[in-house]
Amino acid sequence: MDETFFDLMELLKKQSITETVVDVLIYAVPIWLAVTIGLAIGWSWRPRWTGLVLLGFRSKFRFIWTAPPGFGARRLWLAFTALSAFSVFRTIFSNFIKRRFKESASDSSVPLQSPPPTAWISPECVADAVSPGGRAVEREQDIVTENDLAHLLHLLEGKDGEMEWQRMMERTTSNMSYQAWRQEPVSGPAIYRSRTVFEDATPEVVRDFFWDDEFRPKWDTMLAYFKTLDECPCTGSMIVHWIRKFPFFCSDRDYIIGRRIWEDGKTYYCVTK
Repeated sequence: MDETFFDLMELLKKQSITETVVDVLIYAVPIWLAVTIGLAIGWSWRPRWTGLVLLGFRSKFRFIWTAPPGFGARRLWLAFTALSAFSVFRTIFSNFIKRRFKESASDSSVPLQSPPPTAWISPECVADAVSPGGRAVEREQDIVTENDLAHLLHLLEGKDGEMEWQRMMERTTSNMSYQAWRQEPVSGPAIYRSRTVFEDATPEVVRDFFWDDEFRPKWDTMLAYFKTLDECPCTGSMIVHWIRKFPFFCSDRDYIIGRRIWEDGKTYYCVTK
């Protein structure tokens, strides 16, 4: 019993669990408020002869199936409310999965076994980057570092004896294919991994496609606002501010994102956090 209570307390200490519970409470209040208002309005507009119907049918089950058409409209309204609630809980579950993925990505990284890819550095900044007090070195400590790249490569290689990746889904179109996997370590949250292949597209095109915030709103309808807060011309690291919009029953959310690109021949490693 003590061990079960201890496990429960450890589970509640996780930030993702706490945020999910808060989201459930926040989303549930407007839904039940709408249900209460709808029931009050529906009951106030009921026909006067419904009181006689209530007296005529003692059985609640029989009354449900023999109620006048007005009650059918109310049942239809409740059905739409239930569908909206399902959409809310699906969004909550999706946010919970994303938080667990972010927690897994923030774990300690393992040193690289092979030479790391070179950073995307402009020629005019080479001298500044190698100097002890250079601006690029200072920024690198605050935004996306080599340790983040090492952690990404560690997850991609998967050669540390951990359990295999479990395939979740696979979709294919005429010019694109998508695969997704998941892994549940013995200690720590689940880790998710996806692979998207674009036909007839160069690595540079794919890199610029996902990195271009000005073009993103044309295909990402959830991006309502973006602004570049800081950018290092030496390493290419950036800090951007995003506001993503959600359905009408959810408020918009702000994101501060740090990101950087490393180049290894024709391969680009894009890290965001």
